[in-house]
Amino acid sequence: MADLAELLARPFLFALGAMALTGDKLRQFIEQAVARGEISTEEGKSLLSKFSEKIEEEKRNLESRISEQIRNSLQGAGLATKNDFELLRARIDALESRLARLEAQSGGEPIAGQDVKES
Repeated sequence: MADLAELLARPFLFALGAMALTGDKLRQFIEQAVARGEISTEEGKSLLSKFSEKIEEEKRNLESRISEQIRNSLQGAGLATKNDFELLRARIDALESRLARLEAQSGGEPIAGQDVKES
């Protein structure tokens, strides 16, 4: 399972790394343009701010797409989700509670004459 998660996470990590590298290169480019007097410091800050906002937006979009892809892959593989396990746990708890009430009503005897083992 860890191998599957790692495999599915690789494109996400690659994209984040590319975004970070691009951001660093843009920052260097803007600093050089300011140093050469091609743009003002304020223009440089504005460009960097706009680019940073765009990167964050793209990062959120990418995270959402990757999460959806992972969910689809896991569903396609027939694997249970955390929510599936929680629903099953709730059903088991309800059944155990009902069984305990029925056994209490019958004087502690196992229902239908079967021995029920605790987990």
